[in-house]
Amino acid sequence: MARIDELTNCPECNSSWDGGDIFETLRPQKWCENMSDDELREDVHKHYAPPHRFSRLVGVEVRGGYDGVSFWECPDCKARWDRFTQRKVVNAHASSGSAVE
Repeated sequence: MARIDELTNCPECNSSWDGGDIFETLRPQKWCENMSDDELREDVHKHYAPPHRFSRLVGVEVRGGYDGVSFWECPDCKARWDRFTQRKVVNAHASSGSAVE
């Protein structure tokens, strides 16, 4: 099974997590206006991992717990998965003792 953060659609509601092409998102921004398309593409390839697309998947950090993402959350249906076990969790609030399905 693929890791949750490697999927392109939510396994619960099937909504797309594709946040769009990074180059296309950055191109109209003011700080990029003095860069050629080739320079910007090179910058994107240098600083972002393939496939060079943004994700809408939300990383949730638990205060006082692990210093980093502990859960992945779908921005549409709010389903959550444990980052380490990849199992869906229920009641994944700010406590570390969440039940799994």
